[in-house]
Amino acid sequence: MSAASAQTVVEEGVGTMAPESPVADGVANNKARTTYYKNRHYDVPEGREVGAYYASWGVYGGRDYSPHQVPVERLTHVYVAFGGICGDNPAAYNNGGGLKSSCQDLGKANSNGAYYLSNSLLNRGGSTSLSNGEVSFVDDNWAYWDRKYTNSDGSAYEGEIQGMIDWKNRNPDLKVVWSLGGWSYSRPFFEMTKSAESRKKFIDSVVAWLSDPVMGFVDGVDIDWEFPGGLGADAGVGDASVDGANYVALVKEMRTALDALGAQNGHDYELTTAIGVGPDKLANFGLSANIADMMPYVDRLGLMSYDFAGAWDSKVGFNAAINDGDSPLGVEYVLKLLRDTHGITDFSKVAMGLAFYGRSHGDVVASDPASLVGAPSNGAGPGGTIEDGSFSYFDLYPNYIGPDGKGINGWSAYYYPEYGAGLLWNQSSGQVISFTPPKGIEDSVELAKKYNMRGVFAWTVDDDNGMLLEAVHQAYGHNVTAVQPKDKPYIYAPACDMASGITIKPGMVFSKDGAVYEAKGWVSNCPGVGEAWEQANWTKLGSASDYTVLTGSAGSAAAADTSNAVSNAVVSQPTTPTQTAPETATQPVETSTPATAPTTPPATSTGDTGLATTPATQPPSAAGASTNGVEVWSSSAVYATTGTNVSHNGATWRNKWWTQGEEPGSAQVWEKVSGSANVVQDAGAAQSATPQATGGAATGSVAAWSAATAYSAANTVVTHNGKQWTNKWWTQGEEPGNSPVWEEVASSSAAATGPQAWQSGRAYASAGTVVTHNGKQWTNKWWTQGEEPGVAAAWEAVQ
Repeated sequence: MSAASAQTVVEEGVGTMAPESPVADGVANNKARTTYYKNRHYDVPEGREVGAYYASWGVYGGRDYSPHQVPVERLTHVYVAFGGICGDNPAAYNNGGGLKSSCQDLGKANSNGAYYLSNSLLNRGGSTSLSNGEVSFVDDNWAYWDRKYTNSDGSAYEGEIQGMIDWKNRNPDLKVVWSLGGWSYSRPFFEMTKSAESRKKFIDSVVAWLSDPVMGFVDGVDIDWEFPGGLGADAGVGDASVDGANYVALVKEMRTALDALGAQNGHDYELTTAIGVGPDKLANFGLSANIADMMPYVDRLGLMSYDFAGAWDSKVGFNAAINDGDSPLGVEYVLKLLRDTHGITDFSKVAMGLAFYGRSHGDVVASDPASLVGAPSNGAGPGGTIEDGSFSYFDLYPNYIGPDGKGINGWSAYYYPEYGAGLLWNQSSGQVISFTPPKGIEDSVELAKKYNMRGVFAWTVDDDNGMLLEAVHQAYGHNVTAVQPKDKPYIYAPACDMASGITIKPGMVFSKDGAVYEAKGWVSNCPGVGEAWEQANWTKLGSASDYTVLTGSAGSAAAADTSNAVSNAVVSQPTTPTQTAPETATQPVETSTPATAPTTPPATSTGDTGLATTPATQPPSAAGASTNGVEVWSSSAVYATTGTNVSHNGATWRNKWWTQGEEPGSAQVWEKVSGSANVVQDAGAAQSATPQATGGAATGSVAAWSAATAYSAANTVVTHNGKQWTNKWWTQGEEPGNSPVWEEVASSSAAATGPQAWQSGRAYASAGTVVTHNGKQWTNKWWTQGEEPGVAAAWEAVQ
């Protein structure tokens, strides 16, 4: 930024939007958020963009900004930042540790990840891990799946993804686009784009995500490679001789894949990009391709027209100038460069980036407001809203600018029409903050109109207090209108044939028999199955036909028709038309204490796809050999008629529901009619072992627990990891010490010596159980497992 000339025009005061309907909207970094125009909705012409990036990490301390706070009623597009490419991202927080964790374990056992993500995504390549070069849309399992958020009305939801799905209910016309890359996650782009094979691997993984049922509310992807040719977070990375051309190849191939996916599932997917627009970045791109080469394949070319100047400079400049006179750091200069050098003559797909934050300069010495531009500076000076040197507009307005727009608390505010930007100056401290006030937003929109651009977008939505977004709409002349609600609201409701690893938590929603139900407390079975106390914890929300249900169906990851949905993350039991498949027990939550333990068996049967299917008409049983007039059981036969007798291992068995491939004596679907006793062998034993003890205590020889054995009788005692355990209900494959179905058997010696030490793997099913932990005694108030005394509310100290 060159020094200002004597003709620099300076206006005292930057102006503000007339405050209307201020709403308290949380706290960020100990600063109260107040949002204006929060409840407005605008009628935006088709084809125009008023977009904003949503920083998914902003849910944490500092920003404390959650999905329900995003003003989607006033946006056409929300860009979710960021998904990342699995691999090395050394510039990211903790060396990209969060992304690595998600890449390695998308559907972490016993977490909500398994509830949201289908087998089609979790089991790509037979593993829950994504390989290097594939993309993970999620970089924080806990924030996306498990973290609790509270709406403005006090109601709660669990996981960012739930709040994002609700965006489409608040604004049915909203486009949700997932942005991939960004400053911290761009490193793998340089390697991934170098070959057609590696690009295909990446693109296939993007398609897998978009095909997943839970992503049915997502309308496209945004490629944010920072930056082809280098100059990004990783010094020395980039090859300007090929990166631009590789970028073009990536978007061309991605366009083909998205069009094919859209044709398959009836969804039109947008492909957008965000590019750095500094002349050096555009020059690097241009060494191997023109930006215009991408335009046939993208729906939007987003210009990151901000961060033109900041604390890294040695003189005061503007963070987001639209025109800066004789220097190339301004939007209009960029537009001319794109036209004259990169071959773009039609800007109808181009969107201008707006900065909803300011950048500061320290140690500034100037004699008057006009001489501030280009004045020598050093660093950022003190403070920042969330990060040092960066100031959000929601903080600038009440604490620096003031309601009259002239500055408060020792600051003076000035507007520079030539640049379309403002400066705040604290002369006594020598600090200057460059920012875009509503006047600058209006001037930016006028420039967008002049070039017939697609529209504008903001980085980031949580930096605003509503005034800057309001300035966009007023500058475009959009009319205020009422939101037209979607006829069928979006709801995520997987079929209620659940994997045994899923813990059903309050707020989870499932589909069953054409209806949608919400869990309100501890349950282990689908609605209509199990004990009365369980059924009291289900609330019917309505018919599935009343919603746009995001769920899965067997055999097709991208199936649009969910009318015959079986499961999106499960292995399930086939059912007859009149019988509901039984479910596995899952870990309860604190909101409800069961009166009795559930005893229904879990689903175990699968088809070739790993998902069970419910036959429209039951096939006939396959005939097998007979023993004493009773057909011998065959693993390939379909036993469709309840009450069919078979012989197996010297006994006669009768099925209780449709079954195939489930062995009598191991699967709960079969009950013994007559014949030799059904003994369960010790794991690995070649001959019959002593039958397992029952009644809660071990007698004689106790068999070792086996993952392959079905323990159908409650109170069966087994040994595992040097301890004895007893089951509370039917179980198979659920490991003692890790599943609430198993409870450690207390020894008589332990009882004689007093309370036992608390164990994280043990389930404490009876309220009032006393344990010791950290030198104190504790008693539980309800069922609990894995919740530490002194930390969890389930335990209280014994006085």
